[in-house]
Amino acid sequence: MTTPPVLPVPGRLLLDQIAWEYPSPCAAGSGLARLRIWQTTTPSPGHLALVTDSGIGASITNSIAEIWHTLRNALGAPLWLLEHWPADASEPEHLEQVAVTGLRPSWWRAWPTSTDNPRHELLQVWMIVHGRDLLAASGHPTADFPWGPHCAHPECGPTCQRATPAPGSCRARTLGCPLCPMPDGHQ
Repeated sequence: MTTPPVLPVPGRLLLDQIAWEYPSPCAAGSGLARLRIWQTTTPSPGHLALVTDSGIGASITNSIAEIWHTLRNALGAPLWLLEHWPADASEPEHLEQVAVTGLRPSWWRAWPTSTDNPRHELLQVWMIVHGRDLLAASGHPTADFPWGPHCAHPECGPTCQRATPAPGSCRARTLGCPLCPMPDGHQ
């Protein structure tokens, strides 16, 4: 992919999981990150995911294809994914926009960007309007997360909207459940 998708307008915060364990092909086998997911409506209904690296286990960059596929399988399309790197001794805080085609990831700097970046103005405005709030977002989701589609686990039943549950496709088992104190969701 040569051109990054336009970043969406984030809506309601659906999930804020401080310790989300994600799969990785690296020797560590997994990593731990903060995962936040917002519902989007513009440019189209979908989800915006912000994954913040914690420095525990495999890095999000080395695991990004698996993270992308895990989130796409759980949330569907369209999906916008941002890699968030907090400031450390070697680099300032920054965001990378990520898209994966097949198993091939592509990254584009979303913030901060240099003035010679053709998307600089657009990204600066997006960060002023939405980005700072996204990075500051914490606490409980503002909306029920639509678990499913649409599991047959009795503990997920009250939030499942579908009349005929399909076993084995529970988002709570993939992403973790904000309604459950267990960091790895219903196990």
